Amino acid sequence: MIKKNFILYGVFFGLIGLIIFLYYPAIKDFGSGVNMQPDNQNEMSDQLDSASQNMVQIAISEIAKKTTINNVSDIKIIEVQEKEFPDGSLGCPQEGMAYTQAVESGYIVKLEYEGAIYDYRIGQNNRILQCE
Repeated sequence: MIKKNFILYGVFFGLIGLIIFLYYPAIKDFGSGVNMQPDNQNEMSDQLDSASQNMVQIAISEIAKKTTINNVSDIKIIEVQEKEFPDGSLGCPQEGMAYTQAVESGYIVKLEYEGAIYDYRIGQNNRILQCE
């Protein structure tokens, strides 16, 4: 009986491991359709800390949802700045919207792609707003 249980557990965990192995590449870049780790990052990205780099990746994912990006290295980082915003609008209030009236930590991320400037504000829990 014990030997039978070991065999069943071995098969079960072996299948789980195989599924993770096969699907991991699809899971790590889920939804973006783009390589989020380009070979030649521009000079500014080399100077960013890990939190700032994470914010840039979130903003790049947003651009990828709106455009067809073939090569992430075509995106130029213009500005990445950590900031305390006075309210939930993250410094980019939109007409007709109500925002929390509490200070919120976040980032300003400005990127350029194909001549267009993308100004994103990223707040707590990676909530992202695009300033226009």
